Amino acid sequence: MPDLFSLSEVEVLRRVLVPVFGEDSAANVRENLSGEVRTAMGLHIRGETHDRLEHHPRLLEPAIQLLGDGLYAQQVKVNVKTAFEREAWQWHYDFATPHREDGVPQPLAVNLHVFLDDVSEFNDPLYFIPGSPR
Repeated sequence: MPDLFSLSEVEVLRRVLVPVFGEDSAANVRENLSGEVRTAMGLHIRGETHDRLEHHPRLLEPAIQLLGDGLYAQQVKVNVKTAFEREAWQWHYDFATPHREDGVPQPLAVNLHVFLDDVSEFNDPLYFIPGSPR
């Protein structure tokens, strides 16, 4: 859904990440060689802005239309991996990972993304291969 959030709203999301990346926290997953933050986890419990984003109707209403009430956030994170540079990076997990690591009982997840940068075929974090789930 293009333009779901305005450029000024996205800029706020970008700006509040600066101090988060500076935190010495296990929730900041870093590259092995450079130490740069590549994933900042648990943003909804680390600051008000992302907590509010997690509950924003523009994100929740489409998810509720798909799955109904009773939704919860399993993961609120940002991936900052630059395409084609540095170490390979795990952008997302299939069901087996949250099932094993977090005890998620069923594969009933909806991924909701807010892109903080322009996305193209060269830096797209997810590629769908038709028929691959089968």
